[in-house]
Amino acid sequence: MRPALFALALVGLGQAATAQEFEIPVEPDWGVLEIGVASTPGPSATYRMVIFERDGKVVVCGAGVYANSSQSRGLRDTMRRTAVQMDGRTVLRNLSFFPIYSRATPLVGRLARCKVTRADMIPGAEFDIDLPRRVRF
Repeated sequence: MRPALFALALVGLGQAATAQEFEIPVEPDWGVLEIGVASTPGPSATYRMVIFERDGKVVVCGAGVYANSSQSRGLRDTMRRTAVQMDGRTVLRNLSFFPIYSRATPLVGRLARCKVTRADMIPGAEFDIDLPRRVRF
């Protein structure tokens, strides 16, 4: 297991889940994940993410922006191969469900897409984001 690439805020929301997917607004205290491409200075994509418990299950939410739309195919492939791990166990594969917004639009306040996993939340669990090591662009 690789060490966590960034810290995620864990928040409790009191509403009952009614579907496996739903949307909520991005909050300023959510974790930030930046993905860079070796040939490009600065991050190629920035995502805001949060993980929380709803009805005892792990929920993963996020949204992102691309710095350059010409790299969108490779970045989507990266997110498709990315996984969320809880205490070393994969609870969700494929984060390509996150909506992508124009880079001119701040992510805070925009709608993030969320997925309810089948995994039971473990109190005090540690979460890691497992990124693929190589992606072709």
